[in-house]
Amino acid sequence: MTKIEDEMESSVHDCWSITTDITTILKYSDDITRDIQSLTDVYDVKFRKLMDEVDQLLDELHNVRDTYDELKPIFDGKDGDTADKDFLLTPIVDKDLFGNPSDSGVGLDNVYIGSFGDKNDE
Repeated sequence: MTKIEDEMESSVHDCWSITTDITTILKYSDDITRDIQSLTDVYDVKFRKLMDEVDQLLDELHNVRDTYDELKPIFDGKDGDTADKDFLLTPIVDKDLFGNPSDSGVGLDNVYIGSFGDKNDE
């Protein structure tokens, strides 16, 4: 997970503990009104933090969607000005030293491989 997702998950867990905190206050508190007010202040901060992290995550999602929307026409080949982007659409072909496709066999008939170690009987 990313940092934003980790922080958001932590904030969600912090906010889920509100029911446990309320139960504890009801069980052990001498002044319930004061303790509930304090709890309200604490959870106001926790929920604000959670909402900030949700906003960050949404911003990141929108950025990813915008990038996808910008790049999709290039990879689909539907963009009107793909002249300079054609290299993205053409397959990569391995070439030999002279620019010929490596599996074409072009140029192999011009190569003379002599026999090594043979003695001329002349």
